[in-house]
Amino acid sequence: MGERDPDRPAIRRVGLYVSLHREAACAATAPLAEALCRAGIAVQTSAEIARRTNIACEIVSLDEVANADLVIVLGGDGSLLHVAGRAAPLGVPILGVDMGSFGFLSDTDLEALHARLDEVLRGEFAVEERLMLQATVVRGNGGLLGPWSGLNDAVMGVLSYSNLLRFAIRLDDQPVAEYSADGLIIATPTGSTAYSLSAGGPVVDPRAESLIITPICPHTLQSRPVVVSPDTVVSATIAREGKNRRDIVLDVDGQQVSDLQVGDTVVIRRAEHRARLVRIGASTFYGRLRDKLKWGTSH
Repeated sequence: MGERDPDRPAIRRVGLYVSLHREAACAATAPLAEALCRAGIAVQTSAEIARRTNIACEIVSLDEVANADLVIVLGGDGSLLHVAGRAAPLGVPILGVDMGSFGFLSDTDLEALHARLDEVLRGEFAVEERLMLQATVVRGNGGLLGPWSGLNDAVMGVLSYSNLLRFAIRLDDQPVAEYSADGLIIATPTGSTAYSLSAGGPVVDPRAESLIITPICPHTLQSRPVVVSPDTVVSATIAREGKNRRDIVLDVDGQQVSDLQVGDTVVIRRAEHRARLVRIGASTFYGRLRDKLKWGTSH
């Protein structure tokens, strides 16, 4: 759990981000916006969200939604990750309201938010700061793409798994390993319970800051996930196999950000900014593991 900051100012402006493909999230938006307005809060959201949810508020761009005292996300983990990339560089705290089918990152449900809304608006909440990663692509010809930041992970993979890729891994510019695999995941501790876990990676407590390197369907039993210091610079070069492939991509937090080519190197390091996740409930990381992932249970 994060620690409450007694000097945190009261909330005056709230950005709303809504998963428009979730009917429950759309239905919950107008009542929440009305409650915020009654409390004297300036509410801002995008034109599309305002139109689809029929609310009257300040219309801003999606980037500006994150430029508030607090961002409330009505949706699932994907929506929270999307907002984190915008809010984290600004230091804006994010309150995730679980309106999805999983909601591992979200702290609370809608009923609890309304019950504790006055406390939240007084700034009476704890904040967990989470490590984020930064990904850049160094082209084989020396060009540079990016950077992109992510709260969960950066994934190098292919659109069709017809051939393996080979990844040459360097840590702080020292050669360490080569993986023949369908892809490669570099995750934060927050992302350790996402794709990395499905690919056989370890569960890592978010307080144990690190980067996790997990191959996807490796071709040899000698390939194992590796956990490294958060200050390590991880370089993964796409080598040898599939030299004529056109379907290699880089995803950051589930968003495809770049096409990749054989010879490209993806460089992952700790981002300068951190995600600030609001905690108003009593849930803990291990409690969510038990509740959401059934971790440590016999069924």
